[in-house]
Amino acid sequence: MALLREDIRAQRECIEPFALLVLPSTPQEQLQVARLHAQRHYPMAPQPLHAPARAAGERLRIGYLSADFGATPPRS
Repeated sequence: MALLREDIRAQRECIEPFALLVLPSTPQEQLQVARLHAQRHYPMAPQPLHAPARAAGERLRIGYLSADFGATPPRS
């Protein structure tokens, strides 16, 4: 555990975030590991996604995606 803590402090990717949850670790260590994992595996997009401008008073359009539209509220 001491080597793992040393790697976490040195910001080396050494363990998956969920795997750390079953080990004796502090919330700060868990957050550090999760942030490092997210930065390395899910980098920020180079440009923000395009959001078309809305006119004042225009309704907000929201989409809904589902793998199963069987008995979901949008279908009923």
